[in-house]
Amino acid sequence: MEALSLNRSQLAALAGHPITTIEYLESGSYGRVPESVEQVLLPAWSPRMGSPFDNLGLPEAYIKWKYHKLSHSELPSKLTDGFPHLSDMMHPHTEWREADCNLSLNDYCGKVCVPRFVIQKYESGKQRKFPQALYENLAIACGFELANALREHCDAYIKPYSPPVGSLERTGP
Repeated sequence: MEALSLNRSQLAALAGHPITTIEYLESGSYGRVPESVEQVLLPAWSPRMGSPFDNLGLPEAYIKWKYHKLSHSELPSKLTDGFPHLSDMMHPHTEWREADCNLSLNDYCGKVCVPRFVIQKYESGKQRKFPQALYENLAIACGFELANALREHCDAYIKPYSPPVGSLERTGP
């Protein structure tokens, strides 16, 4: 088969997606390979002999690659004693990501294979429930014990969401 020679912007244009979709795919933060991207890449897709992706189609190989990436993420497997320490100042998830993992938002999202907007929405208080994709991926990367403990601490954290000053978001009747 013939190899494709495309950069991100060319692949995005051919597949009809924004470049951020391709970046999310590359980091493992996308749930599955969109069909339009698969159609562009399929002519050049051929699993390498001896690879863990032998005899897998592109979507299946992507999922297997994500699990492999998560299982080798090197994130902490337990919370520090007394966690959370700064719950009066910041969301417990933000504290864990920044203090315990020592990762920026982008680096963290790449390690846990979750889109950046999911983490931002959750840590800002716009989403109150612990994101399911984050929980599942943390369980793979760090174990169920940490995923459950972190979710419990985060669920106990109550910070009312308030839209930014000057926002057009409706706050009352």
